Amino acid sequence: MAFGTFAETQWKTLVLPTLKLSTQHGYKNVLRKHLLPYWRNWRLRDISRMDVQQWVAAKFRQGQGWQTVRNSWGLLSGILKTAVEYGYLSTNPARGVKFPQKELKRGARDHRRR
Repeated sequence: MAFGTFAETQWKTLVLPTLKLSTQHGYKNVLRKHLLPYWRNWRLRDISRMDVQQWVAAKFRQGQGWQTVRNSWGLLSGILKTAVEYGYLSTNPARGVKFPQKELKRGARDHRRR
């Protein structure tokens, strides 16, 4: 089964409605903007941890913010976790993906010196 098919016909109809409305709204946007454009046609069983790691790295190279990438990865991982629970995958390929250190915001060091 393709990721997009699973996300739209099973996760979106069975899992998403169980979440708070504000969470649903945010997840729909992340799914539409960050996940489906890349993962839609990938077969679930063909997604490896390396594929997810490369996708995360590419998001950073494209200039996406740390929190945006983290949120996108978090939703991807959640959808893939559901695929594991429903028997489409044996393990979640998003687990164990590494992220670069989050950079300190300007002024954060100055605040700690006081």
